Amino acid sequence: MGASKPVKPRIELDPRDALGWRDIPLDGLNCYLRSVEAILRSHGHRRDDVLAAMSGPVTDDMPADGSPWFRLNGSRAQLTAALDGGSLWPSIESDLRAGTPVIVFPDYYYWPGSRFRHRRHVHDHAILLTEIRGNSVEYLDIDAERRDGFRASVSVDDDVAQAFRRVLAVEPAPPAPRQSPDELRRIVAASVAPLTRWVQGVRALAAWWRDDAYPGLAHAVEWWIFSDLQSQLFLMAEQCAEIDDGRLVPAARAATTQAQKAGLFLIAMNEYKSEAPYRLAGDDIALLGDRLATLAYAAAEYVAGTVEFGADRNGEKLWRRLDALSRWHVGIQLRPLQEPALG
Repeated sequence: MGASKPVKPRIELDPRDALGWRDIPLDGLNCYLRSVEAILRSHGHRRDDVLAAMSGPVTDDMPADGSPWFRLNGSRAQLTAALDGGSLWPSIESDLRAGTPVIVFPDYYYWPGSRFRHRRHVHDHAILLTEIRGNSVEYLDIDAERRDGFRASVSVDDDVAQAFRRVLAVEPAPPAPRQSPDELRRIVAASVAPLTRWVQGVRALAAWWRDDAYPGLAHAVEWWIFSDLQSQLFLMAEQCAEIDDGRLVPAARAATTQAQKAGLFLIAMNEYKSEAPYRLAGDDIALLGDRLATLAYAAAEYVAGTVEFGADRNGEKLWRRLDALSRWHVGIQLRPLQEPALG
């Protein structure tokens, strides 16, 4: 008899040995990175392999179109959007029938049960399509019931097929080697300048918030925290744990915790059906700036560098990213900055 084929592990969202997951899936990673993690784990990657695949210097150089930030070492990932209002369902269906899971950012205008159905085009969440059963597609979703294994399904008719317009395809490669201590030090050194710009941006954001906190800005900040900020802070803490001098990792973890706290607070307020008291988040945003400053100084000290605040004291780079995120997620431009908030 020939050798039996190895059985590929079932793809799942499993808190056991997942990166950072203690209480909720948003501990450390976001919705689409949890899906990437699930794909890598189904190809034999262990926790440290996933960390090595996602690790690298902190960066604030983000896609100009407002699409989500991600990084993979070794494995490949590509974000594709349908052109001219078309649907990517035919290619998705082909991949699923071939056994390849697909990450999608559904357009909730077409999604059954969504409060945006046939009202607004919204792409603010990612799910992982896993298989087709009859006329339905099964998927993993961090917002699904834990008792159901974070699994759900949706029947796909012509209308629902239009929801599948943005796809993140992942091609796993063998696990990448873990970074050496010297490589990690270079990662820390390269992170100082982006962290410093984030300090300036968040401090400017605190001023904008005081002057003009409103739903559009609150949603954009929520997306920025969970797309760009929290996951990078978390990954920095995890990858630097083995070289920590006693200050760097605690500073990174404190910044991660504050980012998650501010982000979850905004999620709650953005779900509020009446006019949310957004001003209540002002102190958490200001504290986030302080936590980022502590981390920037700790990182600079670790590599015997300095923190140098540049010309972007008004946070214009962060503002451009927030505006781009709003356009990508909901197709809405943020209000122009007012001069008093720039002072």
